[in-house]
Amino acid sequence: MQSVEIKAIENSDFDMWLPLWEGYQRFYKVDIPHAVTRNTWERFLDPNEPMHAVLAMTCGQPCGFAHTVYQGRPGHLPTTAICRTCLFHLTHVGVALVAH
Repeated sequence: MQSVEIKAIENSDFDMWLPLWEGYQRFYKVDIPHAVTRNTWERFLDPNEPMHAVLAMTCGQPCGFAHTVYQGRPGHLPTTAICRTCLFHLTHVGVALVAH
């Protein structure tokens, strides 16, 4: 079995992430406009946004991704907890990894 490396995205990873993002959309039968996709990508890279993304890599190739969204701004806690929460959001594993 191949090992999987998890790496935080960098701006130069867009072309590796995009096919997985498009596969996610096909799977869920949604069509997210390109402008929203570009905005989402920029938000992942913005340190002021509570969103982050990682790529799962095998043999130097992307095979999946995960997005996280932190809820509640610093100093503004949700009503259901005494700390900020993190949603593990929009995960997708490519077909090549599932086949193994």
